[in-house]
Amino acid sequence: GKDPGSQNIATLDGINEEGLTVSTNVHHSAEYQTKTSASNNIGHHQVAKHLLAQYSTVKEAIDYLKGVRVYRGLSEKAPGSHWLVADSNGDAVTIEFIDGELKVYNNNNVGVLTNDPSFDWHL
Repeated sequence: GKDPGSQNIATLDGINEEGLTVSTNVHHSAEYQTKTSASNNIGHHQVAKHLLAQYSTVKEAIDYLKGVRVYRGLSEKAPGSHWLVADSNGDAVTIEFIDGELKVYNNNNVGVLTNDPSFDWHL
């Protein structure tokens, strides 16, 4: 099938019927994974869309992201992103890609995310 990450439509923020929320913020130092010929690639601009369309909990969202390759979508000049993901159970995480690796930070105590720099710097 068609790679959904190649679509040039970006969902930045939202909440779905199950109460999962995703907020996208600028993260210029984000370094994503390398796109491969496998079908499990999504552009970083499609992360929020995929999470909101398919999942209801933070755990499900993290498990999904562990099984896909997130590459810099749109263009090499597109700003990077990091995401605050929260669910109706009260779980909240910040998701980033640093040096091509998925990083997940517990965000239950802070509950917010801003643009640059990386989440751990803010703490």
